Amino acid sequence: CSESQSHGHGQRADASSHSRQHCSQPTWSQGPDGSGAVALFLPLASHALAVYIATHCSIAERAGVRLEVERQATVTIGAADDGAVLKVLGTPVANAVACYLVQKALWMEQQRRTWT
Repeated sequence: CSESQSHGHGQRADASSHSRQHCSQPTWSQGPDGSGAVALFLPLASHALAVYIATHCSIAERAGVRLEVERQATVTIGAADDGAVLKVLGTPVANAVACYLVQKALWMEQQRRTWT
């Protein structure tokens, strides 16, 4: 945001009121190392799929994040599921890139299964 903003009739707001009104940024909790990393948890249908995405799709390297797979026992209509959570650790922007790449990998995997 710029230091000041025109509000018509030649009036200009000072930078502090402008930033409070138009540029408020969300606060992100920093990781233990002070890196500014935040965690994003993505539930996936199976542990095997989460491991595949975390290890074979180069998402961590391309997005600049760290990926971890955590098992998640879920109960769906009386049946236990082998679900998992893909934990994405990075800056908010890197996490957004990783989310896109995970979505793309899930779509590609679905297409591969459709054609085989």
